[in-house]
Amino acid sequence: MMVSFDFLSEPIELSSEKASSLYIENQRLYRNTVVNLFSECPKNCGIVFSENYEPLRFKGNVCFVPNLYSLDFSSSLIKKLYEDFTFYACNYMIDQTATLKADVLTFLEKLNESFDCDFTFKEELDLADLFKIQCLKPDLGNEDIPEKVLEFVKLMKKYTSVKCFVFLNMHSCFTPGELELFFSELVYQNVNILLIENKKCFGNLLKEAVYIVDSDLCEIVEK
Repeated sequence: MMVSFDFLSEPIELSSEKASSLYIENQRLYRNTVVNLFSECPKNCGIVFSENYEPLRFKGNVCFVPNLYSLDFSSSLIKKLYEDFTFYACNYMIDQTATLKADVLTFLEKLNESFDCDFTFKEELDLADLFKIQCLKPDLGNEDIPEKVLEFVKLMKKYTSVKCFVFLNMHSCFTPGELELFFSELVYQNVNILLIENKKCFGNLLKEAVYIVDSDLCEIVEK
């Protein structure tokens, strides 16, 4: 998998064997790049993700994570998670699920009898609707930030078609030791990641390919 930027002479090769870090030290260029990532790389923005030399649609294939402290799960992940919840409840909590459905239908029937106007309702309880009402979603609140981000990546990889994760200023949040462990785990999980940073003030890590665009737009590659 590769990603090309119009200000780089060569595309960045994204590999599950190591992380790729792009340092953009020109403030205006960094700002425009981040804006385009927030906008999911619209056409003619100068950023193209590709696989086997075929351009990839950003949405659904690339996950941009601008804030490590506030991780949002996509609606597609939540939908597939509800499908798993439903499968588990119907196969491993059979009695509890049957009781729940019966109780809900009994409640609605009693309410219909007692209320001053009739109403209709589905005769079969859809567990996914119940999960949606209760806003069920993965809880990463008690995890340390590196563990939280790693669990986020694992869940996104399991339940979505995301092929690459793009993180903003991760070097500023993680220690070198934490990054080494994080990169090693991502290699094990076979995950492609790209780090976007605004200043090269960190040493290179073992599992990291570094690309730098300095304030004068000169390129430096350290693989």
